[in-house]
Amino acid sequence: MQKEIIQNIETLRKKSGLSQSELGKKIGWNQKQISRLERGERKDLDYESTSLLARALGVDIKTINPSFSNTNGKKENTVSKLIEELNSMIPNEIPVFLQRDCGNTNSDIVYYEYSANIRSQIDLVNNSPFPAGEKGEYFGMICELDYNLPAFSASDVLIADKNLNPIDPVFNTGNFVPNKWELYDRVIIKLNAPINNFYTHPAIWIGQGKCLIKTVEGKRKVIKYNEFNYLGVILSRRYYFNRSSAKSFLSARYGIQKKFGIRKWIPNI
Repeated sequence: MQKEIIQNIETLRKKSGLSQSELGKKIGWNQKQISRLERGERKDLDYESTSLLARALGVDIKTINPSFSNTNGKKENTVSKLIEELNSMIPNEIPVFLQRDCGNTNSDIVYYEYSANIRSQIDLVNNSPFPAGEKGEYFGMICELDYNLPAFSASDVLIADKNLNPIDPVFNTGNFVPNKWELYDRVIIKLNAPINNFYTHPAIWIGQGKCLIKTVEGKRKVIKYNEFNYLGVILSRRYYFNRSSAKSFLSARYGIQKKFGIRKWIPNI
């Protein structure tokens, strides 16, 4: 097998038009190291070295050594791989604000959410993770009002990404079509003029620079692009404040009352 691997490397190098010196430069070796390798004098060609050679020669690692694969976890034990795995386990620290403060400069943070893998509603259905963002992209908002559009309850916690742009629906009419509710992005926006004494609201992005809001007590209202500032796309809705102690805390300290029944994504219009 060792002889076959050496022949593969030499054949691929010559086919690529590379000298021993040129191949060495690509992987951080010198010409003598490549020469020793091709003469069969190097016996310690591990997974990492083989992977470097494969990338330099523009081939799959199995082309050089059939016993290796690109997902050979037992042999792929590099520092960079370890760091990547550790980073995936470190949770994002997400600041959570009251609705009355969200979007304001120097707002008080009520508490922090910690999440290593945020998922959107559609991604949950498809069982695929939402693309992870960098730290600082995410924020949370505690609803203080009840909404029919989008369907959220007071004390719901909405997690949003400020660096995502909302996507216009494919039909892009700028009007809400109830039977296609799942195709719309939910967003958080800050209005130029308040609705129900609040400037910041969750809304439905209906395309053409327009959003739709309807609180339980209010009327359905379309907000145009020049009437609001966009804050972020809502990734998930959490029910952490369903517990009695947390609900009592929000009620006593902030006057936020939970209403039950607004639990579905399909809006009640």
